[in-house]
Amino acid sequence: MFHASFPSFLMCLGVAAASDGGPPATAAAGRTSVIPEPVRMRTLPGVFVISPETTVAASGAAAIEAQKLIDCLAPAMGFRLPLAQGNAPHANVIALQIDDLHAQLGSEGYSLDVTPERVVIRAATPAGLFYGAQSVRQLLPAAIFRK
Repeated sequence: MFHASFPSFLMCLGVAAASDGGPPATAAAGRTSVIPEPVRMRTLPGVFVISPETTVAASGAAAIEAQKLIDCLAPAMGFRLPLAQGNAPHANVIALQIDDLHAQLGSEGYSLDVTPERVVIRAATPAGLFYGAQSVRQLLPAAIFRK
């Protein structure tokens, strides 16, 4: 069983991640490597830790993308995160939200906010949520996907 931790930050089009199984994905210059490269990123103090007690929260069309994230992470993590429909708990949650205010990012754009209490992926469309979840996934240490 693995626990993954994410450095805290505010980012558009990307995410950084780490685990007790290895370092986050980084480019040669020591910067976080995300494809596509984030439009902007601000690193903040602290980390968010994914554990068996972490909940994934989403409703409506966002719940479909949340379930895809849960399905993707389960084999690597060694446990399934529960899906909470509706309002997200205030702590220990990964929330996926469709938000029309993010339309300026385009149909596939997203923002990702990570604090020690929660991870929030926001996008104007389900496609944006999908790509936000893929950024989370690609930055997890490769070792956790070798099981």
